[in-house]
Amino acid sequence: MARTNARPDARPDPDDRADRDDRGDDRADRADRADRADRADRQAERTPYRIRPSRLPLLWAVPGAAVSFALALSFLVYDGYGVWTMVLAGIAALPCYLAAIRTHLAGHVVGDRHGVTTRSALWSVRRFRWKDVERIEIRPTTFGRKVAVVLRKGKGQYVLAAPRRTLFAGSPNSRRSSTR
Repeated sequence: MARTNARPDARPDPDDRADRDDRGDDRADRADRADRADRADRQAERTPYRIRPSRLPLLWAVPGAAVSFALALSFLVYDGYGVWTMVLAGIAALPCYLAAIRTHLAGHVVGDRHGVTTRSALWSVRRFRWKDVERIEIRPTTFGRKVAVVLRKGKGQYVLAAPRRTLFAGSPNSRRSSTR
């Protein structure tokens, strides 16, 4: 009797065609896999791709908005040289921080078979048809990366709400910077 290293309860090798052809399972399995793949493709075509920006930048946007608000009201507690510079700086920075907070809380991008729809700060909703999109590019910024849609025929360039990595952006290959 020949000795083998296989366990008695081990399953047969799926690549062993002799066992599978006798039962006819190979053709049925292939047909079943093809049917599941076809259903998955149809479902993926109907289901839009939806992505939201990371919530991590809220770690700096919320405190930044609080500091800007405090600077805007600094004239109430400070009466000295440069108080109006601080007030104007707070008033100028506050809308930027509030827009960043809004984008990271309510912003999203939906891509489907018709095109790309992006919702970013405030109530800005833009729709781009695929036939108008020339390319989608990743732009490095001072504190991270943003994704922009470049339209054909010089119609403009628009930054999408997501995926967006700002300030605490890791390297593109790290797990933390992956799209969630």
